Amino acid sequence: MNFKNKLRAFLSHQLSRSPLKNRSIKWKCNLCYEINFSHILELHREAGNCKSCNSSVRQREIVQALEMVSRFQYKTRKLSVIGMSDPKPLADYLSTFDSIDYTNTFFDEEPRLDLLNLNPLQVGGSDVVICSDVLEHVPYPPIASVENLHKLLKPQGKLILTVPWFKNIEYVEHYPWLVSYRVERVNQNGMVVTGLDKAGLEVVIPNPVFHGGPGATLEMRLFTLVELRRLLKVAGFNRIQVLKRDALQFGIRRDGGNIGTIIASK
Repeated sequence: MNFKNKLRAFLSHQLSRSPLKNRSIKWKCNLCYEINFSHILELHREAGNCKSCNSSVRQREIVQALEMVSRFQYKTRKLSVIGMSDPKPLADYLSTFDSIDYTNTFFDEEPRLDLLNLNPLQVGGSDVVICSDVLEHVPYPPIASVENLHKLLKPQGKLILTVPWFKNIEYVEHYPWLVSYRVERVNQNGMVVTGLDKAGLEVVIPNPVFHGGPGATLEMRLFTLVELRRLLKVAGFNRIQVLKRDALQFGIRRDGGNIGTIIASK
């Protein structure tokens, strides 16, 4: 390990032991530019932290990544950007720029984008694709969806990708056999998933995990950063940049690199 890496590791260790980790901070939202004050440990990934626009850490880190992409490229023409079910604060923000041709797409309503069944008119048409917390929900195998993300982009296009990953877990596919499924309520508080396997047999999945509340979006897998990198390389992405450091000036806390954002180039 060289000196710079040793110093970085030492400072990271010292910060983890320091009471500064528990401090309150002042930060500026990079969506609405509101000044906020937060306890650093309150900056949860999905919580609406900004007192003005209610943006979350995940939304602010997407904006940070998009600003990094647009800062060094696309200075002379309009940027074509596709989002996938982007939440309202982020979608509203991206819609305000004359320099961005932004379309927020959806799986089950117009304008539609189905990662497993691309519209030929969408192929090769985007400078930037934002895929935020989608890949953990797509059907098996995930490589099919990652390859189609690559197809959506123009040459030298950029993918901005967020997926929950954690250092202390292994990559897990919950339902690699699942062909189709439906969600059913069994009582006031309980849900089950009834699915068909590849042989056409019906299987009941007890205690399924949903994101966004029971019955919202079924968790198909748990990712690791290693597996995400592998999928992106197999799909044809070349330069893969992982943003793992905190950006506390924007209220972005990445929990020691346990979560983050990926910028991948076609």
